[in-house]
Amino acid sequence: PSASAEGDQAWRHYKAGISYLKAENFDLATREFQEAIMFRPDYAEAYDRLGTAYVLMEQNDLAKEMFKEAVRLKPGYVSAYENLGIVYYNENEYELAMAYNKRASELRGDDIVPFLSKLDLLGLEAKLAANKGKVIILDFWVNDCPNCQKSEPFMNSLYNKYNKQGLLVIGLFANKDQEDARTFLSAAGTKYPTFVADDTIMEAYNLKRVPYYVYIDRNGEVRGKDVGFFEDQKGIIEGKVIELLEESG
Repeated sequence: PSASAEGDQAWRHYKAGISYLKAENFDLATREFQEAIMFRPDYAEAYDRLGTAYVLMEQNDLAKEMFKEAVRLKPGYVSAYENLGIVYYNENEYELAMAYNKRASELRGDDIVPFLSKLDLLGLEAKLAANKGKVIILDFWVNDCPNCQKSEPFMNSLYNKYNKQGLLVIGLFANKDQEDARTFLSAAGTKYPTFVADDTIMEAYNLKRVPYYVYIDRNGEVRGKDVGFFEDQKGIIEGKVIELLEESG
């Protein structure tokens, strides 16, 4: 078959793989991406998506191989660098996660780590007032909390997905060690603004445990709170965000 015909076959298998991935049929998705690569060995996108399937199947070593091959084939491929950062972050390999997220940020041309400084209640209230009209999540966390470590990438993905529709996440770090916070944020690839919360903020929001989320609607009213983070909570949190975003304000 001609190179053009093989390219068409590769594309069809790739699209089928994407469909199976969305349907959470990871075995079939894996097979389709492998077929796409067989027809087109330089298909960086297929390697990247195959790596994603392996991550979802908890086969991280295979996933890393696929993402690294995608980067080798396409050195400017942001998605593959981001995915490598996620895998290493989930394995608590923060230095490697930071390195890959840094490269992804450089390629995108954006800031590597959000600005982080101390914030008091008056400062937070001023930020909330300045962003009235947006849906806001206050995300309280500490870097040595296992559930915070799991939740930060999810909150970042929510922010990236919905910020153009009016979502703002404000991270509020409840520890004292800012350098640890910067390392944690960089490893997680966090892009939303994050600040060290002083005692006035923690007292005002009755902070007892982390992670702790406060949902604020477009009118500036607190509409809900959640404590803790679990995998099956992702859909619940996203549903709350969508509901608030759909309100006219």
